[in-house]
Amino acid sequence: MSTRCRKRPGKNSCVLVFLLLAPLAAAQPENAVRLSTAAIKQRFADVCDKAEVQDAAGTRASNAWYADGSLVNRWSNGERSGTVTGQWYAEDGMRCVVILSGLPGAEGKKRCGPVYRVGADYFSINPDGSVHGIHRLTPMDEQGSNCAD
Repeated sequence: MSTRCRKRPGKNSCVLVFLLLAPLAAAQPENAVRLSTAAIKQRFADVCDKAEVQDAAGTRASNAWYADGSLVNRWSNGERSGTVTGQWYAEDGMRCVVILSGLPGAEGKKRCGPVYRVGADYFSINPDGSVHGIHRLTPMDEQGSNCAD
């Protein structure tokens, strides 16, 4: 038991702390390596990303992450599809995204989260600790055209 846990009549702070931290521990895939700020910048510069979005069942995305910090996301889920544009950067060991167009409720809001690597897969984590997406990166061709496939 942690020294921070205190028993009080009718209350147990240890249970509350565990419940708050459990989603963060669960989000990190087994044998995962968390990427540093420098590694995120290097790995996501000028790559195409085929992603399985975990936030919305059945949604797949094709992302173009450009070294200049711009991004283009094309997504579909069988019923609908769309294109999202934005900016990305890395800071404090997290990948941050600001949506510029395509998702009216999220436009202009900064969203940051850590990225983990397991083998060839990258896992982006939501601010609440859940997995946002599983990403497979490939080098971008000169025009970035292979990102729309």
